[in-house]
Amino acid sequence: MSSNVPDSFLDPIDAMPYDFRDGTDFPARRRTQPGCVVIALVLTGLSAIVIGGIVIAYFKVTGTGGLDIHDGEARRLFQPAERVKIVAEAFREPRIDVDPDTQRDIERLIDKVLKSARDEDFDTVMSKIDPRGFTVQMDRSGGLEEPMSGFERLIFINRLPEITTGPTGYDGFQIASIHRLNDDECVVYLHLWSEYEDANEERWWFVHRKGGWLLTDWEMLDFGVSEAEHVAITSEHQDQRDMDRYHRSMDMLEEAYSSDSLDQEEIRRKLIAGDELEVHAKLNGYKQLCYARHLRAFDELDRARDCLNRIDNLDLVPGAYYTLCNIAESANGYEQALQFAEKYIQALGAPIAGLRQKARLLQSLQSNSESARVWLEVYRTLPDQKDAL
Repeated sequence: MSSNVPDSFLDPIDAMPYDFRDGTDFPARRRTQPGCVVIALVLTGLSAIVIGGIVIAYFKVTGTGGLDIHDGEARRLFQPAERVKIVAEAFREPRIDVDPDTQRDIERLIDKVLKSARDEDFDTVMSKIDPRGFTVQMDRSGGLEEPMSGFERLIFINRLPEITTGPTGYDGFQIASIHRLNDDECVVYLHLWSEYEDANEERWWFVHRKGGWLLTDWEMLDFGVSEAEHVAITSEHQDQRDMDRYHRSMDMLEEAYSSDSLDQEEIRRKLIAGDELEVHAKLNGYKQLCYARHLRAFDELDRARDCLNRIDNLDLVPGAYYTLCNIAESANGYEQALQFAEKYIQALGAPIAGLRQKARLLQSLQSNSESARVWLEVYRTLPDQKDAL
């Protein structure tokens, strides 16, 4: 899997915990005085201990930390058909597979990560992420054609702060489900929200280490790609032209909003140019949804709709349904918008933004009693959401 590691991550000198590169052999044996034999044996023994310790430490660091990259249940979470089913059930039929103390520990960790991310305290965020677990998730996701080697794993472990800054920060969250994978791992399904943004649904993976629980992966469910999966795909296919176009399209999206002038026409021009780039199939849905949402914000409704029509399976990129709902509503197509809202809810089980949108659309269609029922469902899920009243 030599092609799996981006060139920018490769730095053997910094990555290796011990320098095995110079090819130096142990000194040739020579005659010694009897008194020197004991010293030689002691030194040899000490050398063996030191070298053995280094080798053990090397494999301990580059290993998976006791996690099985072939774990069937863990890999099932990334399989397309199973992914949709599991996510929808987690929100539609909530369950908690851990004891109350464990749940409180996980809630405290989530709260710490979200607040630190919101405050851009990325050092604290990264301290709550298990690098070995992240690389295991890369293997499990199916984004790599074959498992990474110990050396490759070590590179990603050492470079993780350069690869990701962790999850997005939010003002609040509500756990829907906690599913146990095994004795040491669990997956948490979350509703998250901020004051000026729509609520989102995510799932986070956790592993239990000696010091407590740590985060190993996270996924914005609207986009259908976890962070570890995204890193695996981009590194595996780094030399392909369509992956280069993907990176260019993401750069153009960032450039469009980083301009000091904030010229609206310039932003629109960059969005249209980036939209025209054909990218790698495994990240096509992710890219199309990103662009569709931004194009819709500029009232480029036809272009936004075209983006979403380029996605092969909308169930795997559920946020496409929500954006199509918004596009239809903008054109006063309330009946069609309601259909897309229903599909969004079906794909994610009980997405708060989808339920709120459905309630508003029903109200626009004069179905007030049904609208009230949906608002009540929102309120029961997130009692702190004032607009549910």
